[in-house]
Amino acid sequence: MRALCLMTLLLCPMMARAQRATPPPQEFVPGQYLVGLDRTSRLESDLVTDLQLDKDVFHVRRVHSEGIYLVEMLAGAPELDALGRLERIPGVEYVEGNGIMRLTHDSPDPLYPQQWAMPKISAPAAWNILRFGTVQVIAVLDSGVDYTHPDLASNMWRNPGEIAGNGVDDDSNGFVDDVYGYDFVNNDSSPMDDNGHGTHCAGAIGAVGDSYYGVAGINWRARIMALKVADSSGNVTWADAAAAMDYARLQGVEITSNSYGGYGYSATLYTAFAVAANQYGMLHVCAAGNDTVNNDVNGAYPASFTLQGVISVAASTTSDTRASFSNYGAASVDLAAPGVNILSTGLGGTYVTLSGTSMACPLVAGAALLINSRFPGMQTAQLRNALLSTVDVVPGLAGLVATSGRLNLHAAMMHACASYPLYVDCAFPVPSPHPHGQAGIWGTPFQTVAEALGAECQSGTIVVKASTCVMAVQTINSACHISSIGGSAVFR
Repeated sequence: MRALCLMTLLLCPMMARAQRATPPPQEFVPGQYLVGLDRTSRLESDLVTDLQLDKDVFHVRRVHSEGIYLVEMLAGAPELDALGRLERIPGVEYVEGNGIMRLTHDSPDPLYPQQWAMPKISAPAAWNILRFGTVQVIAVLDSGVDYTHPDLASNMWRNPGEIAGNGVDDDSNGFVDDVYGYDFVNNDSSPMDDNGHGTHCAGAIGAVGDSYYGVAGINWRARIMALKVADSSGNVTWADAAAAMDYARLQGVEITSNSYGGYGYSATLYTAFAVAANQYGMLHVCAAGNDTVNNDVNGAYPASFTLQGVISVAASTTSDTRASFSNYGAASVDLAAPGVNILSTGLGGTYVTLSGTSMACPLVAGAALLINSRFPGMQTAQLRNALLSTVDVVPGLAGLVATSGRLNLHAAMMHACASYPLYVDCAFPVPSPHPHGQAGIWGTPFQTVAEALGAECQSGTIVVKASTCVMAVQTINSACHISSIGGSAVFR
């Protein structure tokens, strides 16, 4: 029946509007409650003491710096009675169960081992402008990442303030030996993937490119922070997702990728996303969901949070129609990206093909990271506009997503290039001769390159004014004879 539905939607995509599925009921972790404290009324330490004094409380753990705690009750404690007692404690703002979300991928399909998504979103054209920019970190909240994978190892984030394996919290951030990120499921320092989902998403964002090995991610120079929030079965609790978001915020991350979701609204999760977006300017790219649900009617969270810093992503097909499984929403889902038969990195150095809005989400997150790395002066709203205002509008997505379109990385890059100053990293000497034997300005001093572009070289960075950005890119491309396998002498 599912295959028949897929064929029907491909032939008549307008039918997608008439298909409305009922979202599954929200599930909760038994005996666990998220408690939000009103810290303006009482001292937080006094409130925590009151929580711990409850006769049925087994453990209290802080999950977010905004005064949100996870309260675990003793086995067998009556749930309604415990909930009521917690709500009656003076200074408690809200109490909610610890809801369970799930990763949003579909079944693997090994028959289509092509990275068809890259040309579909015009990634090669964008790479010919800028393959990678200044090194920036993206937090991948998922099932972890196989940080030993040959196509990911060199692009993993490494905590500069932490000494691996010494059992000490060297940077005093509250996490011991958090070198690659953190495992919030098992509360340890090894966010190794035991599901495969997170590794696949990480590869779509930042698998090493131009390496003549494996696959290429959107951003060839990404730094991937692995934040494990999903267990081996793909379950994500509100508490773990909120704690991971707080960790990313405190580490200064600007962009997160979130390929998970559920249909229950959580004040805890909303607080984590809102604080990061509204107070710290973070951009959260989120998968819309895989249940053929209209998110305008039944919100899927975190994708349906109405925040300027959230982008909700549906999955599209090779024919630019909505994938049969993908959620949609003319108001609540922003754009689509390829999400069917996506080839990326797998566990143990392998490569696998998966489908889902989970696969579409990291393509948009990687695009945001690539643009942000070259135009770091952009605000969240400007970056969001660059991505959403430049989509390829296609009939198969009309009325199903707010933009009626699918991601176009090249168009988004050119939009940014025409609007904001371009930053070119010139902090390192350029090798000579050119490793691919190309002629041009390879080996030319950066100051000379900057002068040729009518730009300035300041503190190891060439700054090109927005008014001359496109011309500068054309000049560099012409001089360097950029090919699909070559590298730019300046954009290194």
